[in-house]
Amino acid sequence: MILSLWKYMQGYVVIQVRGYSPERFINLCANKNIYIWNVRKISEGYVFCISGKAFFMLSPIAKKTKCRVKILEKVGLPFKFLRVKKRKYFFYGLLFSIASVILLSFFVWRIEIDGNLNYTNEEITAYLAQQNITIGSLKPKIKCSELDDQLLSHFNKTMWVSSELVGTKLIIHIREGVESEIIVDNKKPCDMIATKKGTVVSIITRTGTPLVKQGDEVEKDAILVSGTLEIKELTEIKAVEFTHSDADIFIRTKHPYSDTLEYQYIDKQYIKEKEKKDKAFQLFHFKINVLKPNMKAFRYDTVEKQTQIEPIKNFYLPIYFTTTTYMPFEEVEKVYSPEQAKEILTQRLILHMKKLEENNIQILSNDVIFKEDKKSFIASGSIYVIEKNGDIKFFDETIRRQEYNEYFTEEDGDTP
Repeated sequence: MILSLWKYMQGYVVIQVRGYSPERFINLCANKNIYIWNVRKISEGYVFCISGKAFFMLSPIAKKTKCRVKILEKVGLPFKFLRVKKRKYFFYGLLFSIASVILLSFFVWRIEIDGNLNYTNEEITAYLAQQNITIGSLKPKIKCSELDDQLLSHFNKTMWVSSELVGTKLIIHIREGVESEIIVDNKKPCDMIATKKGTVVSIITRTGTPLVKQGDEVEKDAILVSGTLEIKELTEIKAVEFTHSDADIFIRTKHPYSDTLEYQYIDKQYIKEKEKKDKAFQLFHFKINVLKPNMKAFRYDTVEKQTQIEPIKNFYLPIYFTTTTYMPFEEVEKVYSPEQAKEILTQRLILHMKKLEENNIQILSNDVIFKEDKKSFIASGSIYVIEKNGDIKFFDETIRRQEYNEYFTEEDGDTP
């Protein structure tokens, strides 16, 4: 192994010897201590390897033995350098390319986001831009742990965020859940009030005084759990304390629902035979169109497919190839039949109820009805649900205390 590497570093040639006496040629090489190896006999003489330096000692031997020497192959570093020297501009270009790739490896050239459903890629990348994290940002300036905390804080419906730098790519993994609760001071006294009108289905109170029970009808803004604790002895109030109310309250209520679909609509009919494509090359922000078709005579939609150069896995470069398909169309006025309109509105209603269920709202029933108008088909009614209710409302402890002045005498004035 070491000997083979040494031969490669020194450089050697594979030659063919033919003529009057090739055997004598080989013997004379041995007599003159010229090292040869891998000797093979062929129909027209011999083939063997010899160092590049020793090759120039073969001319007298060839004349003496009346043999001809032909170089079949040049192997080793010296010959590689000779080739490069002849192509110096290629060599300089190669060095420039290597240096450019090394330099580009210090930047982010691709941002990928996965797991996001409630928030679009555009919303997240816009926020990243506010934090000065964009395509072309320096990798050392991106602190993934800090970025995770910022994303969790800004996007309330995220339960977990993990970002990582892989090659020249920034990957942001997101797991979404229910909207994060706003952090409040749980030591500050407050009541819990109803946010909607409805019927109490269940109430589990952890702190505070419940003012309603199962089956009670409540109005919007009614106090469900009071932050006032009356400490009694039998029926007599001995002291009053104030606390931060906390409870799980579920009420049966209704959500108004309304949706409209106009009978007349515009249908796009695409003209397949008129479709045209444009290919473009982009380096950083500089874009060159190979041939942009003339589509002035048509109204058209475009579909763009962009491919980013990735010479090595996860090592993206700011080089893009884009194919744009221009799809001309004609607009044709059409009219939904009542059956079609009802089916579309029904599917919209089902989708709306699914979204409610995704937010942990239990659907009981609905009384949505469909009716025809002169120009449109209308769905209207209510969706009856059971949902968690109750919002905190802070109160001024001093004002609330005035309602119980008779219980705060000089003797118990220190009562909290």
